[in-house]
Amino acid sequence: MTHEVDSPPSCPRCGGRLVGIGGQDRLLTCGCGFTFDTHLSKEVASDALACLPITWKGIADALDVTIKEDYAPKVITFAAFVLAKTESDQVNIGFQAESSSGKTYIPLEVAGYFPPDDVNVIAGASPTAFFHEYGEWDAGRNVSVVNMEGKVLVFLDSPDYRLVEKLRPLLSHDKKILTFKITDKSEKRGLRTKTVEIIGFPVVVFCSTKLNPDEQEKTRLLLISPGVGQEKLEASLRLVASKAADSAAYKRLVDSDPRRKWLKNLAHRSWNRGVTRVKIASDLYTRFAEQEPRHKPRHQRDLPRIASLIKAHAILNADQRELGEDGALLATAEDVEEGFALYGEVSLSNELGISPYVMGVYKDVIEPLLKADGLSRKDVYRNHYRTYGRMASQQWYEKEIFPTLVDAGLVMEEPDPADRRRKLLYPPDSTTINSGSQNNDSGVRGVASRPISSPERVQGQKCEVCGKTGGEPHVSTRGVSYLHPECEKEWPGEL
Repeated sequence: MTHEVDSPPSCPRCGGRLVGIGGQDRLLTCGCGFTFDTHLSKEVASDALACLPITWKGIADALDVTIKEDYAPKVITFAAFVLAKTESDQVNIGFQAESSSGKTYIPLEVAGYFPPDDVNVIAGASPTAFFHEYGEWDAGRNVSVVNMEGKVLVFLDSPDYRLVEKLRPLLSHDKKILTFKITDKSEKRGLRTKTVEIIGFPVVVFCSTKLNPDEQEKTRLLLISPGVGQEKLEASLRLVASKAADSAAYKRLVDSDPRRKWLKNLAHRSWNRGVTRVKIASDLYTRFAEQEPRHKPRHQRDLPRIASLIKAHAILNADQRELGEDGALLATAEDVEEGFALYGEVSLSNELGISPYVMGVYKDVIEPLLKADGLSRKDVYRNHYRTYGRMASQQWYEKEIFPTLVDAGLVMEEPDPADRRRKLLYPPDSTTINSGSQNNDSGVRGVASRPISSPERVQGQKCEVCGKTGGEPHVSTRGVSYLHPECEKEWPGEL
């Protein structure tokens, strides 16, 4: 039966709400399956939804049913899950943010759209426990085989650092088959060596409040963070209130939402299509070099991540993409642009090796107050309260925020000339040894022209003003000059 009506405000079958699917407003559908074409002004078969072009905006709109705001984190996570069945295009994600911000909520919600058999959620594991849990014993070769092909691993908290160290070759996709030697404790024989083989590359998601991880983890992970703005918190609290008031009614409402049903069907199709390889015909290097003309070692991992996002977009649109002679899916120019655009949402912070959350704290709290004569920690804490409406944890700033920003080159940290027992934050100065003509390793132009080494006195170096030993190195117009802090004003050159 066809309903010839003009854009019905509600479903003619069940009276439910009609919503647009995939971020468009042509096809409206209801939880009962009724689908209405606003261009044709009539009901159409629900199969028409499968022919819709898939966009990141459409994915975000469907995920918004349970994940409010957080466009980049939720879409990137969904794209990463889509890549699980590919040969070697998997992406590793690091969720980094403060407690209660939603860093574990997002991957768990996204996981709910995919078949559960291949999604492993891990609260914590030691290195040997991880290998024992997922390994199958091959008696013929005396090897424990851990098959990770097509799997997704979600670590809800920072795993044992020894496990992270062992997983580094897996995260960097060094080899398809990795061999590990571990020790296994036996009641009768004591410690004995066991050989473990890991086959394939999983999608790995780490969730952590630690904002300044080891450099080797930074480059192996795509760092993303949930937002903590007032708009996001208000929308999330409304969702939480609805769930807390009546969890059964909330579940019925969520499960019946046509956007959720559509996205769940799309997620299952993306895994069941059997697409393992995607080819990109465009010149990726030229496109990347337009955005990043000055190359860094970490770009050797950033560029493949962009390629993976491009391929994820192509897989989601596989019904509108062609196959090559070798059976590989062919990505289009649209896929390339969408991949670069999505990566652009988090590129700046990842270029600096910090999470978007830390970048947000820097932009909101610290950068507006940075000045040439220094910024005190007390002023940072006060502005944190003014900006976010909550007190700042000084220990958290000292251990996580300040060291991360210093390592990224966004701030300089030096003793206060008036009281050398405390430190001030300074902006990176444009006056450098190389006159700002090139970037430093962090990608930030220039370094401050204040003391270039540790504030500790350099024994044996004489101050060029008073002649006493213990001068500190400074960048000056004459090169590196050694001065006492109290002699800086008497220095005839420019610092």
